[in-house]
Amino acid sequence: MKISSMGYDVHGHDIKLTLCICDKVLDNKPIIDIENLQNLLSTFLKRLDRKKLWEIVGNEGTFEDLLIYIKNNIKINNVCEIRAEIPNKEIYLEI
Repeated sequence: MKISSMGYDVHGHDIKLTLCICDKVLDNKPIIDIENLQNLLSTFLKRLDRKKLWEIVGNEGTFEDLLIYIKNNIKINNVCEIRAEIPNKEIYLEI
């Protein structure tokens, strides 16, 4: 993917995404089942695999566009923060 507005040529595997889930813990039960989370993330990421970022998210395909796309489409409850990182650049969306 090329993010020309920021001067980066980035491969999708070069981006580290962090997704934070915030909720109250009740009776020491997990907020989300890890296997369910893995399945949700895997299904979501397949839609992005080998596609140009700007084709998926619209606009220029900036990191900000990517974070907003994830927020609006991830289908995981209680997401409170999403980060995208590449060397020397970090963008985050606090929800």
